[in-house]
Amino acid sequence: MPLWQQPYEATPSRLQGLQYMPSLTQFKGTRRRTRSPVLPVTSFYRYVFSVIDTLLYQMTSIHHLLSRNWILLSFCLAAIFLDPLFLYIPVINDHKKCLGLDKNLGTAVIVVRSFFDFFHFIYIIFQLRTYSPRNLNKRGVLNDKSWATARKYLLYSFPIDLLSILPLPQVVNYILIRGWKLRNAMKLLQYFVIFQYVPRLIRIYPLFRKVKKTFGNLYESRFTKVAFNLLLYVLASHVYGSLWYFLAIDRDTVCWKRACANHPGCGHRSLYCHDTLGDTTFLNDLCPTKPPNTTMFDFGMYQDALQSGIVEVTDLPQKFLYSFLWDLQNLSCFGQNLRTSSYVWENFFGIFITLSGLVFFLCLIGNVQIYLQSKSAKSEEMRLKGQEIEQWMGFRKLSNNLQQKVRKYGQ
Repeated sequence: MPLWQQPYEATPSRLQGLQYMPSLTQFKGTRRRTRSPVLPVTSFYRYVFSVIDTLLYQMTSIHHLLSRNWILLSFCLAAIFLDPLFLYIPVINDHKKCLGLDKNLGTAVIVVRSFFDFFHFIYIIFQLRTYSPRNLNKRGVLNDKSWATARKYLLYSFPIDLLSILPLPQVVNYILIRGWKLRNAMKLLQYFVIFQYVPRLIRIYPLFRKVKKTFGNLYESRFTKVAFNLLLYVLASHVYGSLWYFLAIDRDTVCWKRACANHPGCGHRSLYCHDTLGDTTFLNDLCPTKPPNTTMFDFGMYQDALQSGIVEVTDLPQKFLYSFLWDLQNLSCFGQNLRTSSYVWENFFGIFITLSGLVFFLCLIGNVQIYLQSKSAKSEEMRLKGQEIEQWMGFRKLSNNLQQKVRKYGQ
């Protein structure tokens, strides 16, 4: 008889073992006596702990959302379209000949830019946590390939991500909006926007490659390629148009400073509208814009912005569309309508616009040519297959009815 079928017998040895087994009440009492004291938790600490737990859960949810490459790519594209709006914040008061600021636009751009940077900062934190050696070792994937991926992110992607989210334009704009005097604040704003635009564009490339691998069939479609080339034109027109607007204001202030250098009581003022201003009527003769006078001061390609008065308005859609259209026309005609002065950086800017328009046009023509070649290759392939089917049907001596069915199926 097996052991599990044998009846239970209360042998002396078994009874002796049961004497040393503690009862349930003894166990509970011992547990109460040996339990360590717990400090009372007030409602305030419970609230703090619940808030921290909720924030961690929300950050994890945001990380899962940003782990989708196409969502992060959309955030990066929105950010690079947002950055040139910093250059639309300065405004000229032509009546007082001073430099003002669109404070409403400045506040809005600072808030939205900080919003995008916050999400990318969370993404960077979780990327560092993912590629940390401790986490890789905990998951048991600390091999040569995983360590090479982590080292590539730390040495290449992490510095680019960190440089792209530094709040440099926000700080300069906040200082200008508060009215604090800062030497060459306009130059700093221009350099910071251009300096951060490079890493912001670089970080899009690996994300674009990942999205291309995920949606390969969608990327190879004709509509996607046309939309991508159109997006390049729109982005370049947006960036160059904002630079054209900003540099037009900069050239006007340069003319004011040169004119004030030889005028008593004007050489040391900062040209900002919040400072005390004196008589500025002499600037209408030394820096004429309406109408222009190239013998006094040649504004070159920026004359159109100053003469049209677009640098004096605070309506963002108006000056954005005007600047966008100006650069879109010059990109489309390869800068043939540009009339530059002898200023060196102005000529460099014109050359860059011309070359960019030429490159974008060649990319568009190249994609169209590739599409036409692929269509002709597919047509030729189908024609050869049709000839082979006809030869095969003639060799097999198929009936006319069956040949019609084969041709209809081939179509």
